Amino acid sequence: MATVASSMRPMVTFADALPTRRSSSSSSSNGDANAAAAREKERQAKSTNGCPVYGCVLLPRDIFYDKLSQRALESLREAKEEEEAKQHAEGGGVSDSVSTGTTSSTTSEQAAQSALTEMLMAGDDDMATLTLIGYKGGDPNEQINQDRAFVISPYKFCDDEEDDDADAAAAAVVANQQQPPPQQPQRLMGVFDGHAHLGERVSEYSVQQVPKLLASKLNEYRAAIRDVSQDTTTIIERCLEETFEEIDQRAPAYPSGGCTATVVLQLGHMVFVANAGDSVSFLVVHKPSTNETEVVYMTREDKPDLPDERERVERMGGRVYIPDRPGSTPRVIYFDKSTGSQSGLAMSRSIGDWDAGRVGVIPNPIVNVIDLNDIVQQYSLQHEKDDVHIFAVSASDGMMDFLDTDTISTVMAAALFE
Repeated sequence: MATVASSMRPMVTFADALPTRRSSSSSSSNGDANAAAAREKERQAKSTNGCPVYGCVLLPRDIFYDKLSQRALESLREAKEEEEAKQHAEGGGVSDSVSTGTTSSTTSEQAAQSALTEMLMAGDDDMATLTLIGYKGGDPNEQINQDRAFVISPYKFCDDEEDDDADAAAAAVVANQQQPPPQQPQRLMGVFDGHAHLGERVSEYSVQQVPKLLASKLNEYRAAIRDVSQDTTTIIERCLEETFEEIDQRAPAYPSGGCTATVVLQLGHMVFVANAGDSVSFLVVHKPSTNETEVVYMTREDKPDLPDERERVERMGGRVYIPDRPGSTPRVIYFDKSTGSQSGLAMSRSIGDWDAGRVGVIPNPIVNVIDLNDIVQQYSLQHEKDDVHIFAVSASDGMMDFLDTDTISTVMAAALFE
């Protein structure tokens, strides 16, 4: 199981419609401010130490097998519970319990700040990743986590010299006491769910190479992409399609192995979602004034029984097995060279899976383009524009099989915006 989530805040036409995360209340302690500053300083230091040219990568921590992350998460839960208990006591006028708990509360706060620092490589206030090894029988310590994920923000695809030119131009604007242009958010996130024997090799290769390869392709068209418009969306779509296809060709998928791929690319107010397989990505609108969340977009799961997918598989000589039992999973039947027998793949598009590729399983993603301005405009008709928050989630089927999108959206909205 793997999932990633990120807040999206385009600063273009609807600059006021998608404000930055609400600042801490005036009652926040200096300790909170200092801790936040320390985390920001550490994050900036990280950005200059060993990060790829396309940006610093957040990678998931396993929430069960990674003991350090497990302890960190437990510290955060305890701090949250103590904070809620303190608020309840203050509201009920129980001042004694508050005063006597000052020392333990301070210790808990220190533990929570230490935990946040520990988890910094997996997320921050606006984005996060997590994973959990699935159990497939046998010794729990011998389970292999085949899922991979990343979040990169900011995501860079221009040459360093051009970045320096942009910084110099911004400095000139400030020197002339002009209003600097708003920053255009650039983010990339994705989930890659490995399957079959050695599927973890394919998902690991994908998580390492997709950001680099996509950045190189986008860099070729950087002049046009700097002003994302309807004229350039087809270029970006093609960059995503070519990235998936080339990763499939280069992946270490011999003698077997494959993975899903679902990627979300934000360039300003435009969002490009590329998906191949049965992992999913979705966009959510959250309105704090009413505490409502709504999924406004979701990728489809590429299943073999979909009419267009089944037609292609059968046209290429493959066979789709559709079980009689309700709830069972349709599969593409193929000959697996690694086992010397027939096998079934529960999706019709994927990275790798070369044996299945001979009978109609393809890496080509379905790419959808979403304009965040349109979403904001639609949801601002009855509310103030600054009441609209948007975030994205990408998740493997290991999560989606147990949690629905409404539950995930509600939890993530509370974590991002409350």
